[in-house]
Amino acid sequence: MTLSYPPPAGQRGQRNGFSLMEMIVAGAIFFVAMAGASTAIMGAIQISTRAAVRDALEAAVTLDLNWIRAYAKSWHCQTGPYASCLNSTGGSALSSSALNYQPPYDPNPGSAYQQFATLCTNRNSSSLATPAHQLLIEANAIASGSTNPPPPPLPIPATAGVEQAMPLSSSSLNAPTLAKGYRLYRTITVPTDAVNPNWFNGNYLSIRYYTKSTDAPTLAFQRLASVFVEASSWCP
Repeated sequence: MTLSYPPPAGQRGQRNGFSLMEMIVAGAIFFVAMAGASTAIMGAIQISTRAAVRDALEAAVTLDLNWIRAYAKSWHCQTGPYASCLNSTGGSALSSSALNYQPPYDPNPGSAYQQFATLCTNRNSSSLATPAHQLLIEANAIASGSTNPPPPPLPIPATAGVEQAMPLSSSSLNAPTLAKGYRLYRTITVPTDAVNPNWFNGNYLSIRYYTKSTDAPTLAFQRLASVFVEASSWCP
């Protein structure tokens, strides 16, 4: 007679592999974890890209604004790197202290004094021939290979109120590759002030830098600055 015994307790119900349900549950958990990780990675990449673009915009504004401020400070000074106000008698730059702007009095038409006197007079009228407007005209005419003064990193408009679109891919900006598909916008205006016209009109440049949603849908950027035209400081 053959006797049968039940299997040892540790071997009861033993099987190899996983059931279909276990595989489905494990797969679902895996895909949920991967989706969460992918979302976190994409978010981190977007944040990094926005930071790189914003840094590039800030650098472009700083570079451009520093040039405009330097040019506005030394534009038409008697001595210094951009001297253009000449002595009425000898035709050479005066040897007074650097960044001295007021030309010597000369009643003759066409003299440096009369040219600036006209600009100063016009700043309180509707004329565009004011110190600030003239500065834009001359800055716009600077040749690309000029060394005195050096050319601006971004083109300067000859007319106030013109919106300019400036791609960050411009070689003068040295923007990172991530930012080169974006554009920076700039508008330079010459403000007027009906309350204090003698001190304000025609002597300032108001500069606005900004992005547009069409170029940077996830990045809003705007900076405002004002630049005083130093040569106009002596206007009566």
